[in-house]
Amino acid sequence: MDCYKALGVVNCEFRPVPRKLRDFIANPKSNGYQSIHVRHNLFGRNYLMVIRTRQMDELANQGILAHWREHNQPSDNYVKYIQEQFQIIGAYDGAAVDRRKIIQDSKSDELYLFTPKGDPVSLPANSIVLDFAYKIHSDIGKKCIGAIADGKRLQVDDSLSDGQIVNILTDASFKERPPELESKCRTPKARSAVNRQKSYRLNVFSERIGREILIQHMQNNNLDIQILNTHDTELILDFLNIENMQNAYQRIGQDRLSPKELLYYLADIYLNNGAIKTDKESLGTISVDFLDNHFYKFAQCCNPYPGDKNIIGLLSKRGVSFHYKNCSEIERRNISTEKYLNIQWVVCEWPVTTFTVEIKKQPPCQLSKPWQQ
Repeated sequence: MDCYKALGVVNCEFRPVPRKLRDFIANPKSNGYQSIHVRHNLFGRNYLMVIRTRQMDELANQGILAHWREHNQPSDNYVKYIQEQFQIIGAYDGAAVDRRKIIQDSKSDELYLFTPKGDPVSLPANSIVLDFAYKIHSDIGKKCIGAIADGKRLQVDDSLSDGQIVNILTDASFKERPPELESKCRTPKARSAVNRQKSYRLNVFSERIGREILIQHMQNNNLDIQILNTHDTELILDFLNIENMQNAYQRIGQDRLSPKELLYYLADIYLNNGAIKTDKESLGTISVDFLDNHFYKFAQCCNPYPGDKNIIGLLSKRGVSFHYKNCSEIERRNISTEKYLNIQWVVCEWPVTTFTVEIKKQPPCQLSKPWQQ
């Protein structure tokens, strides 16, 4: 009660800024933080006033360690909160820079929002609708298609404003999120969920590319594709510390496993002389009939164009990057021709559509009254 009395005294002395009161005593943050935040305008500038007890101040400055020191052991809420944060950040499959950004965003200034039932929800600044949905529940986040706030329809990537009442709209089916949505999310839970979808799509893409490449190498060496389903192949994969053929395809498609390495062991079992034939000029050939810009990248060093000749592809964990064969960057990086992917552009014919356009002549616009300057 002392904090609320202090708030009354401060508000009597200084004029508070409307809609800028944050009561984290009645509604503590997920990490246990408690205080009252209120802004006052003094001499034309806004100042933040933080009101809290000595015990709250110790917890704010020393965090969970202060809580442990007071209670000798963490509470169940603290343990659950920390476990969830570590699980989300640990499962994140993005770059280390993005992982650090997740932690930074989760500690930024918070928005104070409400569910239709009046339950408060705190989120980092600049959070979007999808952040709110995943904050409520993972299943709601997976099926979220938008929201209603202030009587307006919002998309999943629209930003939320402080004090809004947000009603999440869902669909019965699971929604696929575009990869660029990850950078717009501000909470670890939402970013990690979008990243998992992106990683899954990339693995499916890499698996298809890797399978095409391996089959081409096997055909060049007269090896039957069916041997990939034998017990001998399982032993080879186990020796190479590869889980299964699906994982082998993904590694080949991401340039983490050379098809020659797998062929070396297969040929030793299924070829009489045990020798394999390899193409020194390329890794294989892939057909490109649809340019998904999330997996196909046109290098900025040489700026190739779709459909051009003398274009090769290079595999990576992020997909396929296109370069001209004489690209100076390839020479600088001293990339072997054995890693070159021949590109076969599939020309698609556009469907012929017939339609009729009717143009009607409209009479000239006339003013009801003569205009005078």
